[in-house]
Amino acid sequence: MDELHYIHSLGIRELWVKDLTFGVNRKHTSQFLECLEAENLKFNWVTLSRVDVVNEDLLERMARTGCHTIQFGVESADPDVLDSIDKGIAPERVIEIFDLCRKLKIRTLAHFIIGLPGETKSSAEHTIAFAKEIDPDFVSFNIATPKMGTRLRDEAIEKGWTSAEVDVLDNSVAFPVLETEQLKPAEVWELRNRAIKEFHLRPKYIWRKLTSVSSPWEFWRMAMNGYALLESTLIKPKVSQEDFLGDPGALPS
Repeated sequence: MDELHYIHSLGIRELWVKDLTFGVNRKHTSQFLECLEAENLKFNWVTLSRVDVVNEDLLERMARTGCHTIQFGVESADPDVLDSIDKGIAPERVIEIFDLCRKLKIRTLAHFIIGLPGETKSSAEHTIAFAKEIDPDFVSFNIATPKMGTRLRDEAIEKGWTSAEVDVLDNSVAFPVLETEQLKPAEVWELRNRAIKEFHLRPKYIWRKLTSVSSPWEFWRMAMNGYALLESTLIKPKVSQEDFLGDPGALPS
């Protein structure tokens, strides 16, 4: 609270509370929100959490203390895909929490991952439809990436989905490096690009964004972000899955 009083004295009013699962420590969370209410510093803030951690009471307290946006990892709408990564959530719970956030005027950012173990074209299409159904304020469609130290990497190497030499870390614009029995990298990339276009180019979504603009600067920023996002769907991979499996050094970092 001493730090918050200090940055408040500097004129700062916007916070990113970078807790990867805000609310998981109930005692700490309760004390933090109590302090924010008692001190009445009137910050606006954004954080990250899980749909199986927050509930209506917690969300109401967060909204009262200035929380305006929450990022949630939704990942997939397919129960089997969610089970493959031990996500521990159900699509029904996602719908419930996103509806609650909308009711409390808390904006949502939903993170999805295309190409996880067990993913098929059908399950990916289901996820794209689900994203449009829950209709978050912001959405991020990412690529399943076998990062160092993860169980996904161990499984991918063991099953021959990727090479042990592959060390791609980016999961937003890097070309897929997993080839499962169900999907090839090019198919995952096409599904990712399709998801971005189908979600963001809906007339309903575009209208909502335009009517939420409060300044010329905000409009310009939104337009540039939208352009960059759609431009990423036009990126053509420089190598194929066969190229980097045959020569891992050929894969661009």
